[in-house]
Amino acid sequence: MTAEITKNPTGYNATFDRYFEHSPQQVWAMLTDNHKIHRWFSGLQMEEEGESGHLTLEMGHGKKKEFPITDYKKGEILAFEWGDDHVHFDLSPDGQGTRVKMVETLPDITDQTPKDVAGWHVALDIMEAILDGHGIERTSEWERRSILHRSLNLTPSGSFAWGFLWAYLIGDHFYGEEANA
Repeated sequence: MTAEITKNPTGYNATFDRYFEHSPQQVWAMLTDNHKIHRWFSGLQMEEEGESGHLTLEMGHGKKKEFPITDYKKGEILAFEWGDDHVHFDLSPDGQGTRVKMVETLPDITDQTPKDVAGWHVALDIMEAILDGHGIERTSEWERRSILHRSLNLTPSGSFAWGFLWAYLIGDHFYGEEANA
């Protein structure tokens, strides 16, 4: 499954639509409980949950980047700034599981965009693997997704993007543990 990239009035949306065979509460915990966040996105931290809250990302050398929460409805919606981009998670019950819609709003398509989109794919894959109690090897999965998204032939515009962080955060690690740990 690839992200659907569509034009919006101010840039582009990369939309991911996933189904997790887990309750909305379990998926929500993956987005808001730091113990669980760290297992699928090393360095990301929920500092303060809620409408006036924010997340931080460890940038190395003791530096952190802050990402304000822009939309929040406990158990359903978590949206936050992501550099020049914006990330929006929307959870809804779907049968015995949860429909997860994640939209990254991008001001431009750059030569880094395929790597960024691949990074979000891998993050969602890892989140699902953890919930399922399976492992996933991040580096090979990221490379596979990156190749897939580069094949979209998106036009670069040269603006700053977050792809370099994915290489740092993905590293050569194998992630995946049972969801209840």
